Amino acid sequence: MPKGGVRPGAGRPKGSLNEETRIKNEMRKIWLVKLEERAGEIFNAHLDLALGVHMYVPLENGGVRTYRKPPNGLALEWLQEQIFGKAKQQLHVEGEIDMEGKLDRKASALISQALNHVIASAQNIGSADTRGSDVQESTGA
Repeated sequence: MPKGGVRPGAGRPKGSLNEETRIKNEMRKIWLVKLEERAGEIFNAHLDLALGVHMYVPLENGGVRTYRKPPNGLALEWLQEQIFGKAKQQLHVEGEIDMEGKLDRKASALISQALNHVIASAQNIGSADTRGSDVQESTGA
């Protein structure tokens, strides 16, 4: 009887999940149900973090203790990303590529053409309207 190699019918069926993944998925479902039940509270708590909060706690002597939680920039950024999407980030790349003698003329010409197109596109993006290309204006007609 063979002890190694491929055997028909052996192993986990194709497309099935391993035990750890199955457990994680079940836990995620449970968490989502719990979070859904309290979604409003969670959103308000996150909003409080983003905007800052004052808490007044009455003391036994009749006074009041005030706690202030200043606005949290990360919480505000997260809320904005949920509404408007993540802001585009710029990437600046410099350098040279020496491919002399490593490509034939046709490949070299195609790469040069592609790089020139990328550079031109990047320059156009940098000088484009700051509203972005996904903004459509209506003429009212």
